[in-house]
Amino acid sequence: MHALKVHRSHSMNCEALRAMYKAVVIARLTYAAPAWRGFTSVDDRKRLEAFIQRGVRLGLYKNDEPTLTQLVDELDDSLFRMIMCHEDLVIHHVLSPVVSNIYNLRQRRHQRQLTVKSDEKNCVIRKLHKDTY
Repeated sequence: MHALKVHRSHSMNCEALRAMYKAVVIARLTYAAPAWRGFTSVDDRKRLEAFIQRGVRLGLYKNDEPTLTQLVDELDDSLFRMIMCHEDLVIHHVLSPVVSNIYNLRQRRHQRQLTVKSDEKNCVIRKLHKDTY
């Protein structure tokens, strides 16, 4: 953040500063997010969101852009889709077996068997249980 403030003081373009903020700060905050997200507490997530809000106050990040929670959700979803599609990935074995149901009451996100929701820290299990009621 200090480096961005220095660049701003040397009259760097606002759009270039926003691009640098996204490329450096947001990228570092979201790096490996599906892996560390399950280990964060509510206080940790509030601090991360407050850090993003500091960027909003400084004019480095627009208020209508996605929050950190939304960015991490997108990363979780893209990782889950990749795991579902590519059987040759190392993490593919973590998925539960495919279940064939004879009924179709509502559209499902996946055709996998739901396991006991015991490990909220695991990205795959979080995504298997997403939108289940």
